[in-house]
Amino acid sequence: IKRVLQYFPLNLLSTEEYSSDIIKKSLFALVLNFLKKKKKEKSLIFLISGPSAVGKDAVLNPVFDRLLQMDIRAEYLTKYTNRKKKNSDLEYYKFLSDSKFDSLERNNSLILYEFKYGHKYGFDSNHLKEAAKTGTIMFAVYTDLRKKKLKNAIRELNQHSFAVCSILLNSEFVYLKRRTRTRGLSPEEQITRMTTAEKESKYIQ
Repeated sequence: IKRVLQYFPLNLLSTEEYSSDIIKKSLFALVLNFLKKKKKEKSLIFLISGPSAVGKDAVLNPVFDRLLQMDIRAEYLTKYTNRKKKNSDLEYYKFLSDSKFDSLERNNSLILYEFKYGHKYGFDSNHLKEAAKTGTIMFAVYTDLRKKKLKNAIRELNQHSFAVCSILLNSEFVYLKRRTRTRGLSPEEQITRMTTAEKESKYIQ
């Protein structure tokens, strides 16, 4: 019998208002709080979202590492894309050809589909199913901040029998702009990303 679990309200943390260490501690405390609340539930996923260059991976990685040190079974949900690999990409990314990505999409092996900066993204639904069987705590970095898309993402994860804690990271645009300029992008890419980041930041104000 498929269980449709309750999802939690959105939690907003600002990476501009506080220092990075404070944000990491706040996020870690938030994660532990929800783990305690849902300790009797088998499936739980933290959906981390925020504008481009807000620091999603930088904030989340130390939190994830601390959970592993506490022997809490946790994993990043595998994210597929058809773009080329960058030096800053983390291990949860898997890079595919256009044909391979399209094949996974046709076979319903992807969830939370995104199209951004001319590239396709989607999470591994089989990985999610295996996590549900083992009770692994999952983390997914999801970048579409439109309210309808976020609600649909939470609903889709609920349909896979996961309770969802959705965490939004936001910042002032001047901070996002500064971080974008340090990423080694071409001038054209910087303009595209800064324009997108400004729009995304406004989605969750």
